[in-house]
Amino acid sequence: MRAVILSMPNSPQAQDERAQHFRRRMHSIEQIRQRATARGESPPPLEQILDQLVAPFYLRAIFGIDPPATGYPEVLVDRLLGTTGTA
Repeated sequence: MRAVILSMPNSPQAQDERAQHFRRRMHSIEQIRQRATARGESPPPLEQILDQLVAPFYLRAIFGIDPPATGYPEVLVDRLLGTTGTA
């Protein structure tokens, strides 16, 4: 993993673009969390969403792993929300 990260462009512009992308992603997730709260739901913390839902897709993108199987995103959401423990 370290080699992949070190091979990424590291110019100030590239760093800024990655940071902007990450901020936009976090803002989008936070908006989803706020809408859930407004509906009376108790959404998981942002960090948990990142770890359990977002990270598996970033990992696949970074390492060029095949796309997930049909239904995999739903499995991740179910696990995140605690509605099922199986896959």
